[in-house]
Parts: sequence; C-alpha cells; structure tokens
Amino acid sequence: MRVKLSDRASGRRAQIIEATIRTLAEVGYDGTSFAAIVRRGGLSSTRMISYHFEDRAELMTQVALTVITDLGHAVAERVRAATTKTTAVRAYIEANLAHMADHRAEMVALTILLGAGALHVPAGSRPSGIEALQQIIDDGCRSGELYTSDPRVAATVIQQSIEAVPHLLRHEPDVDLVAYARDMTEFFETALRADRTDWRES
Repeated sequence: MRVKLSDRASGRRAQIIEATIRTLAEVGYDGTSFAAIVRRGGLSSTRMISYHFEDRAELMTQVALTVITDLGHAVAERVRAATTKTTAVRAYIEANLAHMADHRAEMVALTILLGAGALHVPAGSRPSGIEALQQIIDDGCRSGELYTSDPRVAATVIQQSIEAVPHLLRHEPDVDLVAYARDMTEFFETALRADRTDWRES
C-alpha cells in the first residue's frame, strides 16, 4: 500500500525536483550531482535529497515523470475545450508548444535525460497523448471532417514533430514557439483537410 506523503514532504520533493531540473538545464547530466542540486536549490544538505529519493536514478525518474505529467495535463485541458476535431488537433499542437514555451528548462532537462539514457518513466505512468490524438483524427475521418489514409500514421507524425521541439529549444533557446506553433498547425490542418483535391489524384 502506498503511503500518502504529507504536504510538507510533497513540498520538499517538489523543491528538489525543481532544483534538479534547473541544474540539468544549466550543467547537463554529468554535472547534476546532489551537491550541485543543493547549491542551485538552496537546500540544506545532500542528506535532504537522500531522505526523499532512494538514489540518483529515482530522482531522475521523478523529474521526467513530473515534466511529462504536467505537459500531459496542460494539453488534455486544452483539447477537452475544443468543439470540433479540427480544433482539437490544433489545440493539441498549440497546447504542447505553449507549455514548452513556458517551461523551457523542463524541456531541456528532458532532452538531457534522454540523451544520457536516463529517461525512465514507468509504462503505467506514461501519458497516452498520442493514442488520444489518433482517436481524434480517426473520429474526424469517420465524420468526414478530416481525411487521412491512416490516423495512426498521422498522429505519429504530429507527435514526433512536437517531440522534436525540446531538442530545438536546447540548441536555440530563444526560438519563437508562437510562430513555430502557428506554422505547424497550418501545415497539419492543410494535410488533414477532407476537401483536399489531391488525395486521390495519384
């Protein structure tokens, strides 16, 4: 049975995770020692980290899970507010990039963990965003609002385009993600339009 954390313990864990994200973004995976996290987070000692996390691997897993979960919640909220399948696809793309724009250090930290082979999130805890996107596209195709020969392929291409953005942020931290989102949504909305005349020309 999982023990519920007290508000104080939850707050401490959140403080440590935030400091870890900032440290990863600033000095990379190899430089993110407990001592470095303590310095950047204004924590009392490395023992505080060891008390709340079993080891470095568990801390990094919780960092990744926190970043991915927060992103998933932000996207789901925007998608739920959409009134058509077209606007739902747009909301999915825009919400992802808007969250990334507001959480650049988190996105950079995620790419650093991925590059270091330390991005480990339990399978049952992974957000199912791509499955939801595929369902949106499939429903849009069934209703005649959207068209693609394979909703799974379309959802995968959109998702992979979105997942490329954190890598872009790492190398171009000042990139305009508002313009990037506008161009991306325009591209995929055009590609999925049911009234396109070139779908069956070949």
